[in-house]
Amino acid sequence: MLELAKEKTREAFDHPNYVYLLIALVALIINGAVSLKFEHSHLFMDISYAIVIFLGPFYSSSNFRSFTFHFILGIVIFSFYYYQVHTSQLGGSLGALFTLTFYYLLLHKLVSYVWKQKLVTLNVVFAAICGYLVLGITAGVVFMFIESSIPNSFSIQDSSKYFEYIYFSFVTLTSIGYGDIVPLDPIAKMSTVLLCIAGQLYITIILALIVGKYISQNIDIE
Repeated sequence: MLELAKEKTREAFDHPNYVYLLIALVALIINGAVSLKFEHSHLFMDISYAIVIFLGPFYSSSNFRSFTFHFILGIVIFSFYYYQVHTSQLGGSLGALFTLTFYYLLLHKLVSYVWKQKLVTLNVVFAAICGYLVLGITAGVVFMFIESSIPNSFSIQDSSKYFEYIYFSFVTLTSIGYGDIVPLDPIAKMSTVLLCIAGQLYITIILALIVGKYISQNIDIE
């Protein structure tokens, strides 16, 4: 019985269902905007962020030991987030470091999963989309850290609002560039350029990888 439980757990770590993470990430982005629009809707943002933070350890782990480490890291990250949101102050360099570590591990696992799969399934597509969203959220954390270290690095009216950085990150990542938020400091400008490059590389490489696997998959079937 114990060996069967271990095998099921190992299989769950190796082949997770990424649709749940995708839903959680989308809900996090949506509720980030809603929390700015409606004063008493921070609870939904808190719940969304908590779901992402506590789903993350499962999706970024390959065994129970790493799951425990990521879970503890998630608790620390949520504590910094809760302090930031409910005191309207940026979390500081330590909070940014923990958060970046968490999202990097999650992004690495997502990209590795897409890379290793031989067949293109809906779950692989979900993992690729999750990776793109995590890249945007991670960049938002970087921008927030830059603003906390170098005030007025961005033309943001309320620099304590987490969603403003996420918004700017995805506007930059998709190369839309509305211009309502612009980097002012050289470090902020450099980070923005790097994000543009990273976004284009991610789409190009991941799309080419999935298309290549799909073509190879169809050839093997024929």
